[in-house]
Amino acid sequence: MATPTAVAVAGDGLLQDIQGIQQGFEDLPRDLLDFLTSLEQRMQQVEAALQGLFEGNSTLAQPSTESMLEPVTSTNLYAAATTSDSTAGTSEPSFYAEAIPTSISAEAALSTSESEVVTYTSTYLRTSTVHGAYPSAISTLSIASLGPYPPHYTNYSKPAILNATASAIPTDQGDLSPSFLIPYIVPSGSASTPTAPVISASGSTSPPASTPSSSYTFDAEAADNVAVYYGVTPVTTAGGLLTLCENPNIDIVNLAFLMTFFGPSSYPTINLGPGCTGSTSAQQASAPGLMNCTTLAPEIAACQQIGKKVLVSLGGAVASTSFVSDDQATEFAATLWSLFGTGTIENPDLRPFGPGVVVDGFDIDNENHDTSHYEVFAAALRAQFATDPTKPYYLSAAPQCPRPDASIPLGAMRHADFIWVQFFNNLVCDLSGAGFVDAFAAWSADLSNGTAGSGHTTNYTTPLGVPRLFVGAGAWPGAGSGYVEGAGLATVVSGARELNTGMLGGMMLWDGSEALANVDRYGVDYLEYAKSSLQ
Repeated sequence: MATPTAVAVAGDGLLQDIQGIQQGFEDLPRDLLDFLTSLEQRMQQVEAALQGLFEGNSTLAQPSTESMLEPVTSTNLYAAATTSDSTAGTSEPSFYAEAIPTSISAEAALSTSESEVVTYTSTYLRTSTVHGAYPSAISTLSIASLGPYPPHYTNYSKPAILNATASAIPTDQGDLSPSFLIPYIVPSGSASTPTAPVISASGSTSPPASTPSSSYTFDAEAADNVAVYYGVTPVTTAGGLLTLCENPNIDIVNLAFLMTFFGPSSYPTINLGPGCTGSTSAQQASAPGLMNCTTLAPEIAACQQIGKKVLVSLGGAVASTSFVSDDQATEFAATLWSLFGTGTIENPDLRPFGPGVVVDGFDIDNENHDTSHYEVFAAALRAQFATDPTKPYYLSAAPQCPRPDASIPLGAMRHADFIWVQFFNNLVCDLSGAGFVDAFAAWSADLSNGTAGSGHTTNYTTPLGVPRLFVGAGAWPGAGSGYVEGAGLATVVSGARELNTGMLGGMMLWDGSEALANVDRYGVDYLEYAKSSLQ
């Protein structure tokens, strides 16, 4: 028998061990495997203490380390467990450890066999660690589940987590908050191939760069197209047009703006940002409102070679864009075609992009509250498009969300392929407000059956049959009211998608450069959130 003193000492030690284990449960480390390793060691020490106590051995037995596993490598993120017999090439998403609390077995990320090897990998970390499997008879712990499955992603398969309770495995992508999005998004149908992520010196990780693919094909009838503006916001840079076109989350770029229809010598006035530098001698002599934008020419050509569409936007918030007659509207359509299309012009040196570049169409962003003759103007642009059957041309319009729009008549919109309604800077129908879904439904009805406005009948000239309706959004807080954080776009846009109008074409962002610069704490930019919200 052990002496009372020895028993008391051993009992105190046992109590301390139990208290230490309880504290371990309360302060559960982020790295579950490290914790389980230390727990196993402590349990062996307790077992040895009890054995020494009851066998009368005052010298506590030391646990054997022959069967102990090697310490695991500590990481902050874990992906789904993929066993050695998993299907080759299966892509699994990475998950955050910090997530909604739930009950999950400690075996959820472990093998059920002592001899089986489990590999824990992460698409967001550079390394993976191979661990020997723990025995399956491990007590059920209350821990934070591995981060939820990202919503609205069709190219990921759900993780194969073994022996987890049902509540620990997300079963429906749609009912998860978009705030739990993982940091790297590869939308379905993306024109890019993921590359290795970048890890900074501070340890933060940014999304991998996208590599454009020659296999990209623009689909004007798709419901997930993203259109952006380029040219005038503070973060716009020279060379930024091609950067946007190379981004797999962008399909259409509007060059902003041609802001005066009838400037000096009755030619337009334009300013398309850093891509325009002064004027040519021919422009100075005959059309001083035009600018030399030939530095944009190779970027436009490269965008078109990738398959992206480049339009010239007409108007803007501060512009002179009125017509006094139908004839003037028709003549101006011909002027635009000669400057940016395939129309003839007496002096090719007047063309802002030079003689060799032809854009893919025009965007009507009239905001002067005068709709006069715009229906004729839109029809005249369509007529000019028809003179060149070598490629498709596109017409878009950007009305404000209150109906009817004060500047672009519904009749003109029915000639357009794309209508990106500005659901921002309009409190009654802002994207972030309660009126958004109703406004989107109303716009869909207006464009599909011609109910809004008097004296108009449905007269579609677009090859698409009916215009595609886009959700126009501000891409950064400075765009004005109605801004929605990137992680919240999927939930908001789902309201429009669930209407099933058949007219959703995608999302328009003001603007592309700001969207690219608007990166959240997970390293995800606004463009990625916009594209993924449509899928």
